Amino acid sequence: MGKKKKSKYKWLYELVKFVLIAVISITIYFLNEKVGNMATKQDIGEITKIVEDIKSDIKERENIKGQRRVFYTDLSESMIISLKGNNPSVEQNRIFQKNYSKIWIWDKDSTIIKLNKLIDEMTSKISVDYNDLESAQKTYAEIMLHMRKEIVPDTKLNIKDYRFFVIVNK
Repeated sequence: MGKKKKSKYKWLYELVKFVLIAVISITIYFLNEKVGNMATKQDIGEITKIVEDIKSDIKERENIKGQRRVFYTDLSESMIISLKGNNPSVEQNRIFQKNYSKIWIWDKDSTIIKLNKLIDEMTSKISVDYNDLESAQKTYAEIMLHMRKEIVPDTKLNIKDYRFFVIVNK
């Protein structure tokens, strides 16, 4: 009779064993999925942060580019006064110095070096003759092209495309 009881409950033992294995397997599967989803959420969080950092960087660069446009416009307007062969007023000199200071803070070394060359050419001689004016105008055109390339990198223009002119009223 002892052997018969063992075999009578063997199927129950196997069934409990099967159910336990199934429950453990399902639990492990769902835990793996949960951990996988958590890792995916973490990855998405990291990717989102990277994307936001890139967006912020692009926005900052666009802001700097916009500021350069303003500085370049102001500087070019204040520089042109001296290139007409006239002596600028004290106020015009002050405006030029203010714009020069902005460029000094915000722009690349190469722009400042070109601008310094123009200032040296314009301040080295008290009286400006035609050759000195022509040299200063060439330097000015180089600066204008350099600043343009900062704003419009794929420009096809060169310094020969920049024009100095005097409009004569009749």
